[in-house]
Amino acid sequence: ARLVLEGRRAMSEALDSAAVLHVAEWAVRSVAHIAATRAEFADAKAAGLGRPAAVPAGKEPATSKALLNRLEAQANKLEAVSARVPRRKKEVRTKLAAEEAEEDPGAAFTARMAPAMERLSELCEKIGNDENDVSEQFEDFETAMEELAKLISYASTVPKPVDQGALRLACRKLIAAADEAVEYKEDVKMRDPYKNHYESMAEAAASLGWVVSPAPVKHMSDYKRIVSIYTENILASYIELGCDPVHSEFSDALNALVAELHAYVESEHPAGLKWNYAKGSVPLGYKAARTLQVPNAHVLADFAALMDVQLEAYVAASEALGGRLRTQAHKLVDVFEQEYLMLQAAQRKVRPKGLAEMKMLFMPTMHEIAAVMAVTDSAPRDDRLSLHLRTLAEAVGVLTWPVVLDITPLNYVADIESGLRVYFEKFELQYAAPKGKPEHPGAFFHLAWAHALQRLVTAVKYYVHVHHEHEMEFGTGRTLAEVPDALRRQEVSVVLAELRASIAKRRSKHWTAGETKGPFFGKRKPATR
Repeated sequence: ARLVLEGRRAMSEALDSAAVLHVAEWAVRSVAHIAATRAEFADAKAAGLGRPAAVPAGKEPATSKALLNRLEAQANKLEAVSARVPRRKKEVRTKLAAEEAEEDPGAAFTARMAPAMERLSELCEKIGNDENDVSEQFEDFETAMEELAKLISYASTVPKPVDQGALRLACRKLIAAADEAVEYKEDVKMRDPYKNHYESMAEAAASLGWVVSPAPVKHMSDYKRIVSIYTENILASYIELGCDPVHSEFSDALNALVAELHAYVESEHPAGLKWNYAKGSVPLGYKAARTLQVPNAHVLADFAALMDVQLEAYVAASEALGGRLRTQAHKLVDVFEQEYLMLQAAQRKVRPKGLAEMKMLFMPTMHEIAAVMAVTDSAPRDDRLSLHLRTLAEAVGVLTWPVVLDITPLNYVADIESGLRVYFEKFELQYAAPKGKPEHPGAFFHLAWAHALQRLVTAVKYYVHVHHEHEMEFGTGRTLAEVPDALRRQEVSVVLAELRASIAKRRSKHWTAGETKGPFFGKRKPATR
C-alpha cells in the first residue's frame, strides 16, 4: 500500500491525471480491504471464535501470493492508464528573467518610449513635404515599434521556441515592418539632401532586430553608434538644408530615441528577449505535451554513436587544418569521453539531492572543458585559426547542460546553438566567395570545419532532446554492455526504413493524368521471343 501511494504521488506530479489517481486509490482500497480482512480473520482464529461473522463461508481472506497478484494487477492497470495519458512537460522561465511582471511588458515598453516617439513624430511632420518621404518613413518605423511592443507582450506569456524557425515565425511581423522602413534608404539618390535622414531612420529600424540577436546589448550599441554617424552628417549638411534648426532637433530626437531603446534593452533584456515572465504565464503550471519518442533510443548507445560519427568528422576536419586546432580537437575528444563516463555512472546512481553533489559528479568533465578553453586563451590574436579557436571555445559550452540552473538542458543547448550562428555567418562571409570573385585559398577546408562543428552541436541538441529534455536522467539501469546490441538494433532500423522508402518509391507513379510515357503507355507490350 505504501508503494502504491508513492507511485500515485509520483504519477500525480508527472501526469496530473484524474484517471490515474482514481486507479491508484482503487488499488490502495483493494489492498487495504484484503489486509483488514486478513487481520480480522487472524484475530478471530486466535480468540477461538472460528470464522468472523463478516466473512461468509467460502470467502476466506486471500493468501500472501494472492495478495501480491492483486497488487500486481492494479499496478498493470496503472501502467495501462499512464500509457494512454500524455506526459507533462514543465516549462521554465528564461534564464535571466526577473520577478513576475505585474503589468503588460509591451504596454510598459510603449509608455517608456512614448515621449521620444512623440517628439520625433512632431519633427518628422515638420520636415515632411512634397519633396521628401521622411514623414512616411516615420510612419513605417512607428508601425515597427508597435509590432515590437506586441512581440514583447506575446513573449512574456509563452515559453521560448526551441526551434529557430518557430522563433522567426513569431518575429515575422516585426521584421516585415522594419524592412518597410529600411527600404527608404535603398531608393534614395546620392545627392538627395534628405539622404542622411533616410539612412539614420533606416538604421534605427534595423536596430529592432535585437530581439533575435544573441548579444542584444552589443547589437544596440553598434546601431546606436551607426545612427549617430548619420545624424552627425545631417548637422554637417546644415547649410544645404537651409539652416533650418528643425534638422538639428531631428538629429537630437533620433539619437535620444535610440539611446532610450538601448537603455531599455540593457535593463530589461540583457541576455536576449525574455520569455515566460508575465504574471500568470505558463511556467507557473504544467501543460500537456508529447515528448520526442525515438524507437530503440538508448541513453549510452546514442551518445556513443554521436562520438563515432559527428565527433570523428569534426576531428578529421580539424586535422586537415592543423595547428592549435588539432590540439584543441583532441582535447575536445577528452571532454566527450569524460562526459560519457559520467553518463555511465549516472545510470547506476540515484539522482543527487543537491547541486553541490551534481557539480562534484560533473567536475572531471569541467576540468577537460577548461583545457579546451586554455588552448584558445594561449593563441595570439593574429593566429591564422583564431576565429576557429574562439568558435569552439563558445561551442564547448553545450556540454555543460547537466548542471544548468533555472532553464531546461534543451533550452540551454538551443540558446548556445543560436548564439553560434554569428560565428558561422562570419565563416560564410570570410571564406565563401561571391560569384565572379576568386575563391579564398583553402576555403573548402575552413567551411568543411565550420559545417562539421555545426552538425556536432546540432547532434548534441538532438541527444539532449531525446534523453534529457528537462533534466539529466539518473538510475535507468542502462549499462555499457548493452551498447553494442543497441547500436545493432538502431542500424537494422535504419536499413529497414531505407528499404521501406525504396519500395514505396518504386511503387509510386511518376506520371499525371493525361501524360504519356513511352510508346507502350496504356498499351500491352508485345511478346518477345
